[in-house]
Amino acid sequence: MLPSISWNWTTPRGLGWLILGLGTPLFVQCTPGGSHRPGRAALLQVELPEAPPRESPEWISISRVQPIGLIFDGPPPAAALGAGAFAIRDAQGLVVPGNWHVNGHRATFYPQLPTSGHGGAFEANARYVLDLGPTDGRSFLSGIAPALRNAFPHPDDPESIRIEFRVTDAPRYQWNGYGSLPATLANTDPVDGATDFSPGLHCDHDHDFPPRQSILLNYDRPIHPASILSRFVLRDLETKTPRQLHGISLGIAVRLVQNSFAGSTIELSPSGILPLGHCLAVEGPRQLPSLSDRSDSAPHEVLLTVTVARRESEPIHDCIHESFDQPHPDNRQHQEPGETLAQWHAEGRELLAAASLGPPLTETLGLFHPPPSIEEVTLDTSRQVFPLPGGSTPDVVPGTIVEGGAFAFDEIVIPDGVTVRVVGPRPLILTSLGSVRWAGRLDLRGASGTSETAFDSAITPLPGGIGGAGGGRGGEGHPTLLSATGTPVSPPRGGSGFGPHNQQRIGGQGGESGMLDLPDWQNRYATTAETDPSETSDRHSNGFKPPGGGGGSFHQQGATPRKAGWGNVLADGHGGYLVRTPKHGSGFDILRPGEAGNRPFVDGRDDNDFLGPRGEFSQLFAGQGGGAGGSGLDSYFHGAWCHHDHSSSNDSLCVAEFGIPGSVPDTTGDSRGGAGGGGGGGAWIRSLGPILVESTAQLMAHGGEGGGGETLGCSNWAGGGGGGSGGAIILETADALRIAGHAVLDVSGGRGARADRFKGALTSCRSLHDNTAGAGGAGGNGLIHLRLPPGRLADVASSAELTPGAWEDGKNERNPAELGTISAAVSRWYDFGRAIAESPGRSPQFRFPATDASGAVITNADGNVLEEARAWIRCDVLGSPDPRRRGHFLPGLEPRAHALAPGTDIRVFFQGADAIATGSREVDPATISAWTTNPRNLDGHQFLRYRIRFERSPVFPLSLQARMVVQEITIDASF
Repeated sequence: MLPSISWNWTTPRGLGWLILGLGTPLFVQCTPGGSHRPGRAALLQVELPEAPPRESPEWISISRVQPIGLIFDGPPPAAALGAGAFAIRDAQGLVVPGNWHVNGHRATFYPQLPTSGHGGAFEANARYVLDLGPTDGRSFLSGIAPALRNAFPHPDDPESIRIEFRVTDAPRYQWNGYGSLPATLANTDPVDGATDFSPGLHCDHDHDFPPRQSILLNYDRPIHPASILSRFVLRDLETKTPRQLHGISLGIAVRLVQNSFAGSTIELSPSGILPLGHCLAVEGPRQLPSLSDRSDSAPHEVLLTVTVARRESEPIHDCIHESFDQPHPDNRQHQEPGETLAQWHAEGRELLAAASLGPPLTETLGLFHPPPSIEEVTLDTSRQVFPLPGGSTPDVVPGTIVEGGAFAFDEIVIPDGVTVRVVGPRPLILTSLGSVRWAGRLDLRGASGTSETAFDSAITPLPGGIGGAGGGRGGEGHPTLLSATGTPVSPPRGGSGFGPHNQQRIGGQGGESGMLDLPDWQNRYATTAETDPSETSDRHSNGFKPPGGGGGSFHQQGATPRKAGWGNVLADGHGGYLVRTPKHGSGFDILRPGEAGNRPFVDGRDDNDFLGPRGEFSQLFAGQGGGAGGSGLDSYFHGAWCHHDHSSSNDSLCVAEFGIPGSVPDTTGDSRGGAGGGGGGGAWIRSLGPILVESTAQLMAHGGEGGGGETLGCSNWAGGGGGGSGGAIILETADALRIAGHAVLDVSGGRGARADRFKGALTSCRSLHDNTAGAGGAGGNGLIHLRLPPGRLADVASSAELTPGAWEDGKNERNPAELGTISAAVSRWYDFGRAIAESPGRSPQFRFPATDASGAVITNADGNVLEEARAWIRCDVLGSPDPRRRGHFLPGLEPRAHALAPGTDIRVFFQGADAIATGSREVDPATISAWTTNPRNLDGHQFLRYRIRFERSPVFPLSLQARMVVQEITIDASF
């Protein structure tokens, strides 16, 4: 018999291994007997290291750099590793970069280790597949023994022989996997004490000096990328003074260029001219932490010294030469209103590209225009397969799949009578390269929380309302907990609402339940010390009501139910009441209502409560779920207790209920609190052309209502759920925006459950007014943001149809649209200070002959970059793919080298500055010059930076723009 999956926790390094152990080969011959194919090694075991804790029982969670082992009954099929039957693939089906190492019968996959904070290794919080399917057109597998079938979703399908796992996002475990031994410096290049070191020029057009030389430090083990930050210094020892024992620190760029289980290499690149004839010293630690250790306990010391040979040649040339292999962190500080950020390191290549809207144009889906006969179209922000039904997307290639909720179309037209319903865990991002006309309905609503209508059923929980697209789920009514001994017990309070993306414990809190069993020092409930179940003198009193849950919050704070109440009689239906002395405490305790969720805006300012580079949101948010109401309880035990509990002292308090004399308290069967409402979803609709929201349009992102508690006797046994907060509706255009009269944009919060719901059902509730506030708190209103280019205002016929208080920045002053015909990127500052100090009385002179007087790259009438400009800036056109014919480009917009796209310009601007003090590498803000198109205007400045701007012509069809890129740029400096 084949053994089933087993767990082995004896592996070193503190990690467990999931071992799929097979008593016979996993891959068998395609015959009824299942015998092993002669001459072919069979897989015996798969070892997936697990990084505890496991977030979900159906997933194996590993660290980012953990190797994966395969054990065969013979030499493994090397040709298949990584390409055929044994490949690790990401969510898109692409093979994960890494190396397979074969040692005897074992094959181990080592993922490519990171050389920066983002690239390399597995991605955190991502899912991967170890593909054990067919190779070379044949399958190793024709069947799986019964004991192993549960390990695979479709064991009879060779294409589905795979093991799925996810990568942990817990920082503690992300970098485990290569031991805890530190990396030690092995050798350097140049070696210690070397002389005649080149001047370290960026480049040298006149060939006066050898090429720029970097300093390489080689370590014997892999290292964590963060461990090299600010740990290496290059000093000029000729300038040391008593106050500067180690000399002046020179500018260097530190980069981890190689990182593998065999070793790592750090490159130190000097910034600007090195001081000629001076002795330089590289200082840093000889040991660096391993991948699993970020501590910095190693002392810094001199690693090597070199002497820069003095050169007499004149003039000295330095220059900025850059290929765009990494983003520059100060981009957003210099983004002008109405400009989008150009894309550094675009498409995984060393490119600076004009900003694209959402997905690259290779993924445009053509026209989005549902016919009026289609009543509803659904978009799933998790995974959407196209085309949409009824010809709604006539141009899309059948079988196209979009993941993540971002959809780009050439034009969007939603007729009256058509509903676009959005589902999924992420907010919706709709991009139009043309215009948007919305006359139908957009459904982003949060669902209402479940009310207690089953009666006599306090054992099971009540589901919270599902959030709209990206919105948080409402808190669960009467959630089931386990005691320290594993006994199912009732909750101390209703479930809390979830935040956007279903983040836990961020929405409205749940109201406290009617039993105050206090937790012990380990925060566990005893569940053995019941208090008097005779909660009131009249156990069917209308006044008996635990408090409601808090409302979710977003742009506005949700509501917390009022904390009124005295003597267990609540005249107005609000939660919060006094209870008698619990056995674990003294004095009276008050059951507290659920607090409203915390607003996501946390910096204390009101002028940046929006999405965008100037706001607190860097990504689109949605609404929070509301908290559930407290349950009315006499015991934390689910079901019967009383005579069956751990104490006989309270047996006299047992009452007859449900025909079971003296066995259960009177609230066991019908005491559940109502569930919280779901948060409204989020939608970001942006367009290069105009946006028109017609009078028949309804853009609905309101929060779900809270569910009522047990409804017999006007919810008098349990609290009501809080409402979910409203979501977010953001309309952004590079052109014009009009919202016609009677159009509705609803991001209001959901109402809390009313105390007088089902008024007068069985007992008298007529003392409660019809509009009495609910026992659950109402959700806060969401966010509406209408963004246009600077200086333009949205044309809103009537703001009455917009949720009050939700329209942020109505004057479009604080956060205008980023969309426009211009995108730009700004470089870092480059330091030429040491060259100035080396040549007293002289200063850098800058030159960039690739642009005209307006800063535009010089081209001929056909858009081809001229020869002289080509040597200083490399501009190309990637082309505009034809969305209707894969592998083809739109006519006239094919890829071109050394050219600009029709109707476009690329401009370069320069800015200079000086140091805040002599010898300093810090820029003095007071000395920063205005941007100029001629770098000669900045001669003599210690620092220089540039700005590249892509401009699209507004008259050229925006949906047919070819993509412009810059591959490299060179700016000359002479001394």
